[in-house]
Parts: sequence; structure tokens; C-alpha cells
Amino acid sequence: MALLDEVYAAPLAAGTPRMVTDLATAQLVKTAANAFLDAVEGAMRSMPPSRRRDIDVVEDAVCKSVRSALEQAWGKRPVVKCIVTSVDARS
Repeated sequence: MALLDEVYAAPLAAGTPRMVTDLATAQLVKTAANAFLDAVEGAMRSMPPSRRRDIDVVEDAVCKSVRSALEQAWGKRPVVKCIVTSVDARS
């Protein structure tokens, strides 16, 4: 823990909370995060660019993809709520 305290000294000093967990919980969180990111990337990659302009279509596709990925990872169907934010990259 001392090495991590040294590496993260600046964020900890700035008040960033420290989370300490057991190995099983950390692995569960990592698996869920990876499944989520892969699902979002897959949903966006499989969608034609013209359909990506419709935020409702994107939100629906991402929710379905995330739900499916987490169901495969955990073995049960999770409750998933997606909020998709649109960013205008033309500015």
C-alpha cells in the first residue's frame, strides 16, 4: 500500500477518495467495466454513420449491447439504464 500511496500522493492530497476492496470485487468491477466498454464500442462500430446521428437509435443500441454483454459476463440479466450525451465536434 505504501508504494501506491507514493504513486498517487498528489491526487490523494487533493482529496481524491481512496477505494480499498478485496480481489474478488476488484475483478468483478474490472470485468463489468471491460464488458461495458467493449459493448459500447461494438454497438457504435456496427451502426452505419447515418444512423449514429439519431441519439435515440444510439441510446437503444448501446443499452441493448451493454445488457447483453453484462448478461454474458454475470450469467444473469441486469437492469441497465443508459444515458447518451451528444457532443458537437464541429466547434
